Amino acid sequence: MKKLTIILSVLAALVICAAALANGNNTAAELYDKTAELLFDTANVTLKAHAEFSLDGTWFKTMDGEWKQDLNRSCRQLSLRSPRADGTERRNGYTIVTDKESLYLMEVFTPGIYRQGFSAERTSILRNTVETKQLIRLGRALAGQADLFLGAGAVTKAEDGSIRVVIGENMPELANAALNQLARFAAKRYFDIDYDRIRTNSRMSLNSYVTVTQGILYTTQEISVKKAEITLKTDDNGDLLQAEGVVSLNLQTSGSGERQLDISFRVDVSDRGTTKVEKFDPKDYNVTAVYYEELDYGYETGEEIALIEEDAQP
Repeated sequence: MKKLTIILSVLAALVICAAALANGNNTAAELYDKTAELLFDTANVTLKAHAEFSLDGTWFKTMDGEWKQDLNRSCRQLSLRSPRADGTERRNGYTIVTDKESLYLMEVFTPGIYRQGFSAERTSILRNTVETKQLIRLGRALAGQADLFLGAGAVTKAEDGSIRVVIGENMPELANAALNQLARFAAKRYFDIDYDRIRTNSRMSLNSYVTVTQGILYTTQEISVKKAEITLKTDDNGDLLQAEGVVSLNLQTSGSGERQLDISFRVDVSDRGTTKVEKFDPKDYNVTAVYYEELDYGYETGEEIALIEEDAQP
């Protein structure tokens, strides 16, 4: 389930770029700064997201998620649905509560229990680093070049004040190059996937992997936008309230040729300054602790470091 993070990161990057460039050259930098602030420097906010994923017209994943950030506490919930071969649906997901460095994990496939670990403390949705700071600066530089980055006439403003972004396959190569770099960055950050070690003559096919998502991540060598239609809504201060739309990506895969990934999504931003996350209490979630000597959970969001559990207590 964590493999969706890269795809959603790419999608989020496309939305951020669209938001940054949406109001034209005069106000693009200001809107870009507000969006970057939301993701990297906002200590109290709620984000809700819904996304549907299809490959070559066949649905393979649905995601519903919510992230509540309250200073150095957070609560994020993820619900996933995917099809089984017998026609039924597989359901998965998790709830993670963090409090400073403490982390509490509850997973759908192990109901009634929680595992405790640790993570790097932070007070923002996305973790800010020296490298992300440089990427943000690069994006801001592009914000003043809307026609160059997205193509002439790609952005319009509706009568209700919402911003409409329509992109076709004629999107400038600069945008596709930026999209690929963001995807590589997300893969390295969250899963330690180093694409510089993957040779271009690799012939691994999508069917070589257990899930469609894994196949996409490990066989895609290049991404380009086929089409995108995105609507953005902001408040009177220019802060992003909602982003929704449909994005179609051409995937050039190593052993399965060109495939098409379609993503429909909606993201709502709310409760800035009023979001509340209570200190973790197992009774609130109807769970009890489970203890093992060690649980190698991995990197769910880039900071969680192998959840280590204590010995069972009497």
